[in-house]
Amino acid sequence: MYTSKIIAVAAAALLLTGCEKAMTQGGPPYPGPTEDVRLSWIQGQNEWMVHLNNGAAQHPKNAKTIIPQGADPTMFVVEISGHPNATFKNPGGLTVWEGVGAKSLPQPGINSDQIIGPIVTEKGRKLVFFDLNTTQVTLNYALHFNNGIPTVDPIIENNP
Repeated sequence: MYTSKIIAVAAAALLLTGCEKAMTQGGPPYPGPTEDVRLSWIQGQNEWMVHLNNGAAQHPKNAKTIIPQGADPTMFVVEISGHPNATFKNPGGLTVWEGVGAKSLPQPGINSDQIIGPIVTEKGRKLVFFDLNTTQVTLNYALHFNNGIPTVDPIIENNP
């Protein structure tokens, strides 16, 4: 029940932001498609692989989601598979920082006005956040887990 209220408030905020953009830029926004990010744990290598929108497994350094021009806001749904003890930290399951080539310079917290959330659900195994896509920017993000499980850090390219 509490999670549903948070999601409703986040959705309302996204609608207001989208309406503001439509009025100032002369066109209606359309929501981007939901971005499904599945994290699969490779036991023998002790590392994560990333599947974007049911695609093939990729190493996190190569996993890049490109948000198309005009798509806003976009919901990201991140799910854990293959690691029975992995759960997202709550709070602290998502950090975001901006900058091309800044992947190796992580920053704590959400350091971009493009991100709303995150919300952790499904007993800590699903994390949801929204990318407003109102500024052309590279968003580096890291997902953090409980129990000393290594972080994973894909990329988002915004193209408003």
